[in-house]
Amino acid sequence: MYNLLKRILDIIISLISLIILMPVFIPTAIILRFTAEGEVFYFQERIGINNSKFMIWKFATMLKDSMNMGSGTITLQNDFRVTTIGKFLRKTKINELPQIINILKGDISLVGPR
Repeated sequence: MYNLLKRILDIIISLISLIILMPVFIPTAIILRFTAEGEVFYFQERIGINNSKFMIWKFATMLKDSMNMGSGTITLQNDFRVTTIGKFLRKTKINELPQIINILKGDISLVGPR
């Protein structure tokens, strides 16, 4: 019963959040589409509860082939691979907002383990 209630709350809150945040999502997606090499989202494999794999959603903040440049998977301070808009998105944490989609899909929850 607790898990069902938690899931229902995750769905309701994530849907409301997506609606409220559309004025942030849409301009961000448009700006990223026409800058930052045209990439809007960045997907990274993560491990959730019971070792289930899922792809986490984030707004793209780095160059497309950044994994094969510089320090690989580690982002350093003032990393040249982070785009200009990406610096702003990271500083304001806007790049993390698409994870609401992961909550809606049930990959992660608002509270508790993934």
